Amino acid sequence: MPLSRESFKADQETELTRRARWMTASLWALGAMLAVALFVGARLVPAGRPIIRIDGVDPACYYNTAHSMLFDRDFDLTNQYGRLWPLSPKFIYVHPKTHRPTSPFPIGYSILQMPFLSVGHLLTFAVYGESDGYSFLCKAAYFTGNIFYLCVGLTFCFWFLRSAAQTAGAETRRADWSAWLVVLAIVPGTAVGYYSFSAMPHVAAFAACSAFLYAWWCARDSDSVARWALVGLAAGMVTLCRWQAAIFLVIPLVYEVGRLVRNPREFFCGSWPRWLVGRVLAAAMLAAVLVPQFVQWKVIYDSYFTIPQGRGFLKFPPVHLGQVLFSTHHGWFVWTPLTLLGLLGLLWGFWRRRRAAWVCGPALAALALQCLLVGCLRYNWHGHHSFSIRMLTSSIPFVALGLVMWVVLSGRWVRRLAVVLGVGCAIWSLIFALEFRLDLIPKDGRLTLGELVGDKISLRSLWQRSRAASAAWAALDEDKPQAALETALRARVRFGVSRDLLAVLAQAYHRLGRADKESAAREELQKLLDSRLY
Repeated sequence: MPLSRESFKADQETELTRRARWMTASLWALGAMLAVALFVGARLVPAGRPIIRIDGVDPACYYNTAHSMLFDRDFDLTNQYGRLWPLSPKFIYVHPKTHRPTSPFPIGYSILQMPFLSVGHLLTFAVYGESDGYSFLCKAAYFTGNIFYLCVGLTFCFWFLRSAAQTAGAETRRADWSAWLVVLAIVPGTAVGYYSFSAMPHVAAFAACSAFLYAWWCARDSDSVARWALVGLAAGMVTLCRWQAAIFLVIPLVYEVGRLVRNPREFFCGSWPRWLVGRVLAAAMLAAVLVPQFVQWKVIYDSYFTIPQGRGFLKFPPVHLGQVLFSTHHGWFVWTPLTLLGLLGLLWGFWRRRRAAWVCGPALAALALQCLLVGCLRYNWHGHHSFSIRMLTSSIPFVALGLVMWVVLSGRWVRRLAVVLGVGCAIWSLIFALEFRLDLIPKDGRLTLGELVGDKISLRSLWQRSRAASAAWAALDEDKPQAALETALRARVRFGVSRDLLAVLAQAYHRLGRADKESAAREELQKLLDSRLY
């Protein structure tokens, strides 16, 4: 049963304690440290892979859209694609009606990055006297925007979690510390930290979702028109960053329906016209925020509403749900197991205490619908070159809520066990992120047991084996098959086998005309691939 109106109003006080203000400041200090790490990494170029770069399909489209809106003040990407072309003939093409190149991604991230691209443009102009918007400083400012939105997301998530923990029954001190530690844990323990260093919209979507949850939390039992206008604004930004995040609107819907069913008299005890005005204004703000997306679609696709990826992009029922969650091919629970712990925490909170159920129930509904939707993706449920299931990054605030429930609703020993498991999960995902960023594991496809577990235990051997395989491929490129063979054989003896080593061995034997050895290497490689897990 929901709390009384007086208790809810008391719970909605927004003035932070001194401890909470200090914790909020520490989140921004963390962001400053990550910004320093970004520029240090850009200077060092680890594993020969520049960190600050715009390439591939998605990053190029997002960057070009922001560039076009800022420099050309339109949605025609012809000029931008002439400079930075995303190679994807399936989704990127010249539309036959408008004769403009398409852009199949949401526009919200590009809008949010325009201020940072502007700063980069001004800096470039100040240093070099000219700027076309594609300089290193422009891209560096663009990447810095990700870290800014990470800090915004962590801040709103922290404020939401501490309030939710107090509503669930935790005293203020425990609520503050629990929320703060959980927010810190989700940075290395989920895809949030990884995509803070990538020109992708997922961190911005996480920030928008956190802001939406906090805005709704402050307005949920209020008839304040201003508060509900902020809910609509945040909901619109969530949808504009990730279209499928519109599912999160189920949260206020489930909550309102639950209140109405549970106690109709209390639900309408206030001024129902004011209640209605607040909700209608929220819907109007949501629609207003979405206008740029509809205008862009009209300019590019000659329609105010369309599915840029084409029909058949989603296929019901969600046959890939099990893979989305449990596959070694970027599975959410496998690559970032902290998310599983968070989901179990939501279930625990929903079952353990009625006051917590009013928080955890809507979150569970939104999270379940989001997972089902990703499971319906026909071809791209794994996200291709994705760290974990990147499409679910905007759902991380719900994971954080579940983690907080473990801390505030459990006994001492269960709470300690949850903390230990949480730290272990964060370390696991952090190592996974380093392997993925440094190309030490396959970017796509299922993993073997050794790739999933063994390599994390012997990181030094993994690094040496990977370097040896790269050196052997370089020798083949220089038409030195014997040197490539010797390098690969030495690495195999010292550091063990991998699919890269076996592949380069087979190629070296082929160049040397040793068909029997080549056949044996290819057979061993196939046997290794056949041992891949689910």
